[in-house]
Amino acid sequence: MRDVRATLYLLWAGALFVLLIGGVNLANLFLMRSAARWRELATRYALGASVARVGRQVLTETTLLAVCGGAMGMAAGWWVLRLVAGLDLDVLPRSHEIRLDWQAAGAMLTLAAAVGVAAGLIPLVRLSSVNVTDVLRDAGRSGTAGTTAGRLRRLLATAQVALAFMLLIGAALLLASFRAVLAIDPGFEPAGVVTAAINLPSSAYRDASALGQVADRLLERTRALPGVGAAGLTTTIPLGGNYSSGIILAAGSEPGGGESIVAPHLISASDGYFEAMRIPLLRGRYFDRRDTASAPPVVIVDERLARRFWPGRDAVGQRLLRPANPTGVLDLLTRGPDARSYTVIGVVANVQVTGLTPKDPPVGAYYFPYAQQPARSIVVAVRSAQDPEAIIAPLRSTLASIDRELPLYDVRTMEERLDRSLVQRRMPMVIATAFGAVALFLAAIGVYGVLAAQVTERRREIGIRMALGSSASDVFRLVMRDGARMTLLGIVAGFAGTAGMARLMAGLLYGVRPTDPVVIGGVALLLAAVALVATWLPARRAARVNPAAVLNE
Repeated sequence: MRDVRATLYLLWAGALFVLLIGGVNLANLFLMRSAARWRELATRYALGASVARVGRQVLTETTLLAVCGGAMGMAAGWWVLRLVAGLDLDVLPRSHEIRLDWQAAGAMLTLAAAVGVAAGLIPLVRLSSVNVTDVLRDAGRSGTAGTTAGRLRRLLATAQVALAFMLLIGAALLLASFRAVLAIDPGFEPAGVVTAAINLPSSAYRDASALGQVADRLLERTRALPGVGAAGLTTTIPLGGNYSSGIILAAGSEPGGGESIVAPHLISASDGYFEAMRIPLLRGRYFDRRDTASAPPVVIVDERLARRFWPGRDAVGQRLLRPANPTGVLDLLTRGPDARSYTVIGVVANVQVTGLTPKDPPVGAYYFPYAQQPARSIVVAVRSAQDPEAIIAPLRSTLASIDRELPLYDVRTMEERLDRSLVQRRMPMVIATAFGAVALFLAAIGVYGVLAAQVTERRREIGIRMALGSSASDVFRLVMRDGARMTLLGIVAGFAGTAGMARLMAGLLYGVRPTDPVVIGGVALLLAAVALVATWLPARRAARVNPAAVLNE
C-alpha cells in the first residue's frame, strides 16, 4: 500500500502542478488580451460603465474558455482511461474500475470554472485600479497598458518556469532512478526462459516419494522436448511473489546479537534449475542426480549468505544447522537432536528473489535439492533456444501425459516477470515524464507569449531606439536578456521549491538523491534551452522592426 499511496500522491501533485501552470497561462493570456483592449475598456469606464459590468464580461469570457478547455481535457481523459483499462497495472490496484462518471465530470468542470474565474480576476483587479485619464493618454500615444501590467505578466511567466522546473526535476529523478534499477543484475538470465506453476494435491500425491517421482517424470519428458536446452523445478521462482524463509545457523558459530542466526530465503530446486535460469556458479557444484532423497543432506548458498557466515573463507564444505520444524529454534541454538546438519556443496550468485529493489535488507538464500525437500507447490523453469512462448503448448501436453488433472497456471516468461516487477517504478516515471512534458510546453508558451506581447506593445519604442542608432543586434539582445532574466529567476525559485519534493519522492527513488547535481543541472539546461528558443522568436521579430514604418503609424 505504501507504493500505491506514493504513486497516487505523485498523480495528485503532478496534476496540481499542471493545473497551476495552465491557470497562470490563462491569466497571462487574459492580461495580454485586456492590454490589447485597454483603450476600449478605458473608454467604457469614461462613458460610465461600472466596474461590475465590465468585470462580468471579463469573467464570463475567462470562465467560458476555461470550461471549454476543461471539456476538451475531459474528452482526452476519457480516452486515456480507456487506454489504462487495457493495461495490467499492478501498481494501481483496481485501476480497471476507474470511471469518468457524472460526479467526476462535474467536479472537473467546476474546477475548470474556478480556474477561469481566478484567471479573470487578475486582469480585472488591474483594470479596476487604473486612472482612466492616464490610460487614455498613454494608450493614445503608444498603445500600451503601462509597465505595471508588463511586470505582472513577467512575474506570472517566471512562476510558470519555476513550476515547470519543479515538475521536470521530479520526472528526471524518477527517470534516473529507473535507469539505476535497470542496471541491477537480477542474478539470472531472463531471456529464453518460460515458467509455469503446478500444484500437486495431497489426494493424489500422498508422500515425498510420490512428489519426487512425478517431478522426475516431468523433468525427463520436458527435457526431451524439441528446442529445450535445460529444465528444472523450484519452489520459489525469482520475482514470482511466493517466498518462504527458514532459520539456519552456521555450525561452529555462536549467535551473537542476531548476527549468526538468520532466516534467509528457503528454496528447493532440482538438478537443472540453476542451468535453466543461468544462475552463475561461483564455487563448488550445482545439484545433480547424486543428490537423491537417501543421499547425505546438502545445501547450496548464495554469495551473500556465504560472506555473512564465513567471511574470508571458502563456504564449500562448511556445515549449516537447521531445525527439523519451525518451532525447533531452541534445539538449533543448543545443538539438540532436532538440529539437522547440511553440507554446503556450492556457492551461487545472489538472486533478486523478491524484486530488483526489495523493501527489506536482503539476508541471502539457501537451496535444498528438491529430492530432499519436496513440496506440493512447484514451478517448472524451461530454457528454450526458440521463442520461449512456443514451448508452453508442448509443456501443457507433457504435464497432461503424466496427470490430466494437473493444470499449469501462472505461465509467464521470465522477461514478463521482470517487466511486471518494474511496473511500480515505470508507471510513476511515465506519469511524471508526461506531466513534465506538458509543463515544459506550457512554460515555453508562457515565455513566448509574454515576450511577443512585449515586443508588440513596445514597437514604437523599438522604432525610436533604432532611429536613434540602436542596431538590430542591440534590439535582439534586449529581448533575449528579458527572456533570460525570467528563465533564470524561475529556475532559482523552482530550485528552492524542490526542497519540499524530497520527502514526497524519497520512497520512489533508488540509486539517486533528490538533490543530485547532475539531474538538477540537466533539467536547468533543458529548461533554459527551451526558453531560449521561445525567446528567440520574439527577439527576431523585434530585430526586424522597420523604424520608418513604425514612426509613420
